[in-house]
Amino acid sequence: MKICLSIIFFAQLSWVYGESCQTTDNQGCVFPFKFRENTYNKCTKADWNTYWCATSVNNDGSFATFGNCNNDCSMDVHEPSNECLTTVSNNGVKWCAINKYPGTSDAFHFENCDMNSQCA
Repeated sequence: MKICLSIIFFAQLSWVYGESCQTTDNQGCVFPFKFRENTYNKCTKADWNTYWCATSVNNDGSFATFGNCNNDCSMDVHEPSNECLTTVSNNGVKWCAINKYPGTSDAFHFENCDMNSQCA
């Protein structure tokens, strides 16, 4: 019974500390982590040209250090955005693409924003 519990405990630790997902320099990814008010459970391309993950986090869960994910990691296929966009279908009201599909301005999650400013 103790052996079984130990195996489960270490399996949970490896998931939390990302031993199943390593950076290109063999550091374990830490999930979840926060970056710019978003929480990530997978590697992301947010504000970077390649997929990355936290390798350590602060007390509030925000990333402290990061590394580039290797190809075996799960990737977040959505890119967060603070870009204010306007569409005809939204009657001219500006909206923020909170999450959009990579390489496009097609949002799958959005909120309205002030006409004179960028989204927060």
